[in-house]
Amino acid sequence: MQHLDLVSIKKSYDRERDVILPGLLNQEEVDEINRQLGIFIQDKVPRIPSHFVFYEDENDPETLKQLQDSLPFDIPIRLQIDRL
Repeated sequence: MQHLDLVSIKKSYDRERDVILPGLLNQEEVDEINRQLGIFIQDKVPRIPSHFVFYEDENDPETLKQLQDSLPFDIPIRLQIDRL
């Protein structure tokens, strides 16, 4: 992966409110994040108080769109960014 220009990344984030970092994670890392997120959604989200969980259709858990303030609920995803 190329060196990250953190100043440019920050400026882009401030302007667009998001940023794309191609190559930050390899496919294996993306697959692991997706696996852990799937487990979290299946096992933990149903036990999170409803005022923290938002769905497109409240009657369809497959339409999960947002978790508000979800860090206290033990999200298992850990990223090691010390290689950046």
